[in-house]
Amino acid sequence: MGLLMLYLAPSGSMKDAGLALGISKPYAVVTINQLLRVICKRAGDFIFIPSTQAGWQVIMDGFEAVRGYPYVCGAMDGSLFEIARPAQYEGWYCKDFYPAINMQAVCDHRRRFMDNDMRPGSYSDKKTWKVSQIGTTIQNVIPRGFHFLGDAGFTLSCELLTLSRTGTFDMTLL
Repeated sequence: MGLLMLYLAPSGSMKDAGLALGISKPYAVVTINQLLRVICKRAGDFIFIPSTQAGWQVIMDGFEAVRGYPYVCGAMDGSLFEIARPAQYEGWYCKDFYPAINMQAVCDHRRRFMDNDMRPGSYSDKKTWKVSQIGTTIQNVIPRGFHFLGDAGFTLSCELLTLSRTGTFDMTLL
């Protein structure tokens, strides 16, 4: 796992990760690829989105119990993670002038991941949502009348409630 973590670090490469641990590049490449395959194969065990009305209802009941928000079935936000400057760097620089990845995550009431998406740092939260798989299919994903919550970086829609000017979610509209 240490090898994989070194590779995934902002300035990591398979060769450098292997050198840091005294492992040859060919062995590092094979090992890193095997670990990535296992993680991708098991991602569904850790990132899970309900497929039934009952599953969504559990999450909605949880948000109402924990935060007092009815009809909410997910909370989302985007975060910028600094990366090493890519050779082809256009589009990777964020609004704060450093190369980055914008990761969008949707979580349930227990703070478990339901979905994630990664885009270049030049993408805003709004744009990342607009082109993400869940953002483009949201009407077919969550039950009618349910909503995700997002901050002011997202655009208000029937399926996505955003913060009001007072910094709260206006639940009187529901």
